[in-house]
Amino acid sequence: MGYRYNDPTPMFFNVLVTTSFYMAMAFFALCLACGFYYIAELSEEYTVLTRKILKYMIYVIWAVYSLLWLVDGFPLYCVLTGVICHAAYFTLLPRFPFVTLTSPSLIGSVVAFVASHVVWYHYFIDSYSPAYEYGHLLGFFFLCVWMVPFGFFITVTVDNMALPGTGSIDSSADDVAFGGKKRPKITHVLAAWINRIKEKLFGVDPFAQPMSHKAN
Repeated sequence: MGYRYNDPTPMFFNVLVTTSFYMAMAFFALCLACGFYYIAELSEEYTVLTRKILKYMIYVIWAVYSLLWLVDGFPLYCVLTGVICHAAYFTLLPRFPFVTLTSPSLIGSVVAFVASHVVWYHYFIDSYSPAYEYGHLLGFFFLCVWMVPFGFFITVTVDNMALPGTGSIDSSADDVAFGGKKRPKITHVLAAWINRIKEKLFGVDPFAQPMSHKAN
């Protein structure tokens, strides 16, 4: 019989493409999670480099905000909000990768993150603002609003989540030996969450390597 083009309700086709779409989204989310986990693992080994990357990312975004104001005439209050928000993120760098949940720098960064979303959201939905395509908005929010906070999220470590002995280690000493042994490994927020999910699903970490014991 074949497909009838005048059929207004191709039911099986709709079910097929809808199922395929959600399967593709789940696969995409899994790939993102694996990529973010790998970045978190890398940042454990290269803490100083990660801190430098985050610092220069903030510098670049400050320059981007300046150009948006000078070249494209974006509202000054929106630009200043973005600059101040990233200045709040900058206060997380001195103790990077460690943060304390009750520290003023972390609380201020969370407030700044929310404020940045509110200000830019109201600007872009304002009837007097120029019409922007969805791709333009997504690109702007990714670079100027989400990139630095998310970079901190996948690389920072909450103090009480650190493994024993890591809380007193100077994070600026990357790959430095302590008594002939490499410094203890840091557990980042994102990595800890993914490890807990794996433990819930598999009972144990399926990717954990067997421990080797060396004779004294």
